[in-house]
Amino acid sequence: MNPRVQRIVDRSSVVAAGLGVVLSPFPFADEALLLPVLGAMTIRIGRVHGLGWRELPWKAIAKTALGGLAVRATLNLGVSYIPLVAAAANAATAVMLTGAFGAYADRTCERPAAAHSETLAELKVDVCEMAGRWRRLCSL
Repeated sequence: MNPRVQRIVDRSSVVAAGLGVVLSPFPFADEALLLPVLGAMTIRIGRVHGLGWRELPWKAIAKTALGGLAVRATLNLGVSYIPLVAAAANAATAVMLTGAFGAYADRTCERPAAAHSETLAELKVDVCEMAGRWRRLCSL
């Protein structure tokens, strides 16, 4: 991933984590606010690749974002009523979703004509890469 794109994804991940913590007492509230974060991140990544917001393949991007948010909501639902655990889980899943979605958006903006919704296999690879990256960063 391009270093400029990585900075965009990292900053968006921090915003997403903050939203996850602050909105953890309200189930599903952070999903509603994460969608614009993912959209803004995609627009900024598109600019790095020389694309205007109108040139982005929004249909595939929206399907991927909504699918990721649905999976995240399902994962968080089990701990949503345990105060500190919910905050930690919301922050962690927000960071992972934002990072994985950022990798997808980067690939999509590199080749917008070949855009497709992210498959489960691609999502799994992106999440594993993001987990490894954050693990390395946190161990420094």
